[in-house]
Amino acid sequence: MYGDHQYCTESWCGYLKNKENYVHSNLPYGKDLSSASLKSDLENLFIKQMVPQSDKLSKLGSSQANESVNNIIALKAPKTKHYSSSSSLNYRVSSAVLQKNEGYHYISELNTSIGLSPGNETVRRGSKLNLQRLKKKAKTQILSETKEGTTYQSSIGLQSDQKKDDIENIPDMPDDSNQIVTTDAPLVVFDLETTGLSRYSDITQIAACNVDRIFSRYIFPNQPISAEASRITGLTVVGNKMHHNGSLVPYKLPHEGLTDFLSYISEFKDKPILIGHNIKRFDCHVLFNTLSSLNMWNEFSSQISCFIDSLNLFKQGVPGLASYSQSFLVNNLLGQEYESHNAVHDARLLLKLITDKGNIFNYLDDLAFSPNYPDQYHLQLCNLKTYSKVINEKVISKAMALNQLNQI
Repeated sequence: MYGDHQYCTESWCGYLKNKENYVHSNLPYGKDLSSASLKSDLENLFIKQMVPQSDKLSKLGSSQANESVNNIIALKAPKTKHYSSSSSLNYRVSSAVLQKNEGYHYISELNTSIGLSPGNETVRRGSKLNLQRLKKKAKTQILSETKEGTTYQSSIGLQSDQKKDDIENIPDMPDDSNQIVTTDAPLVVFDLETTGLSRYSDITQIAACNVDRIFSRYIFPNQPISAEASRITGLTVVGNKMHHNGSLVPYKLPHEGLTDFLSYISEFKDKPILIGHNIKRFDCHVLFNTLSSLNMWNEFSSQISCFIDSLNLFKQGVPGLASYSQSFLVNNLLGQEYESHNAVHDARLLLKLITDKGNIFNYLDDLAFSPNYPDQYHLQLCNLKTYSKVINEKVISKAMALNQLNQI
């Protein structure tokens, strides 16, 4: 820091690597320090006070992370077998490092990066193992804090003494390895209005509600609203103004409106379950395409527990109906006249349908699907393009190609 590099080595010293262009990244204007009094104080702190205690300080370090990596490597390259001369040793060690740093999704991510299918079973297996890993880590942290109190919590020194009861009981870890629906997760109904019927349509309105809170935003689209969509939703755009049934409505740009939606989702204490009608075929894909284009999908998917399509929910819970459109369900199960499409109105009616038919809650576990489903579906479609030639030439059917992808 004072321009003296006699004890430096080129393996880590930026100055020795590039003397002509080197500047300090952590000092004002990138220049060497020059204050003699500051140097004296630093030497007093480090050389006179910390160096004599180096033996004691070094014992604060933990080798647990190293031992963990060694165990993973030992599983992939056991000492009982001779791999030191094998060309596969580098791959075995690399895969151990990836598993430690990236988690169990490294195989599917590697497949994707080289143009192969990530593999549905591989993704599912990776998700399950990652969940077990997180649960084990959380349980270890809870056990540690229970034995020692909340020693490492931020701002611990500013808090008042904890009651004894707060650190004596070890809470049970939830066992949800076979299901993704938890009893604590709040149910949030959502609905979209769009510029058309394509999964690549723009969102013109997004609304969500649960028993306590309602959310709604009109979103100014980049695409023109089709005549059919405008007739159904009542939404039109003239110049830079947006109307609903002829009345001006306040709107936000896509990134603003969807940022508000993410904030609404993140305010729940537990990750919510998102329910919508026919979302597995349409709304989830529109939401995925829009959020992905804004680099917001990963943040959104990490904030929710799972999706549930109420169309399938009512097919299971109320079998034998002539139709399962939302308008038919409202007219026949609620005895209400279904009004024209509006995301807020649709979300409220769907919430009422779900809460009135309490028996359909028995099917939540069976019908829940992962927040990663739209992403995986999109990858599958991309991979399906590699079969386009043999499908077009009738060598195999599209269904057979999909079946092959599912087995990878």
